[in-house]
Amino acid sequence: MRFPKYYQVFQELKNPPNNIYSRGDLSLLTSCKLKVAIVGSRKQSSYGYSTLQSFFESKTFKDCVIVTGGAYGTDIQAAKLAIQYNIPLIVVIASGVENYTPKRLSHIFHPMPKNCLLISESPGNYTPNKYDFVKRNRLIASIADLVYINEASLKSGSLHTADFALDLGKDILTLPARISDENFQGCLNLIQNGAQIITGAESFSHIIYDKIRLSLFRNS
Repeated sequence: MRFPKYYQVFQELKNPPNNIYSRGDLSLLTSCKLKVAIVGSRKQSSYGYSTLQSFFESKTFKDCVIVTGGAYGTDIQAAKLAIQYNIPLIVVIASGVENYTPKRLSHIFHPMPKNCLLISESPGNYTPNKYDFVKRNRLIASIADLVYINEASLKSGSLHTADFALDLGKDILTLPARISDENFQGCLNLIQNGAQIITGAESFSHIIYDKIRLSLFRNS
């Protein structure tokens, strides 16, 4: 399914998509709920895995829409947890929506879960190249109200999402970690450059609800 080139959520991008193709609940793009992007390492550590799971178990995201990229590691864990806890989910993919990549994860979206949307700027059976994944990250940043980097090395593609989000004036949140842990060097770099530090489910919930209250105030 297509919708107009300059659809509202993408109009602040320097290079908005020519088309968007979708499967699932398209109304999630215009939901007034706070949209939280969750992205991170494809080679997720046990620390990153257990921390993200604890946020969902603590109902940190119960009033949000989760936005992620659907790759291995953090992205697909966020998608699975959103489905498990019945939290609305938008998954932005680099492939076409009828050719979900990576294929070993495609069963998660067949049949399409309730409250879930797959979107791509590539047509149905398109097979992505490595540059498409970077392009996809700008769409994640555009949709999200804030971006949470769960785990990232210095070479993580998640940092592209953070860069796009910063260009759009979005908030960046991330986890602290040991300075010797290579899987979190990208997170530490984000903190050094002003990202908000998440110290647990309670601190994350406070940030989310402050953001929700500010949004309600602006729209009142």
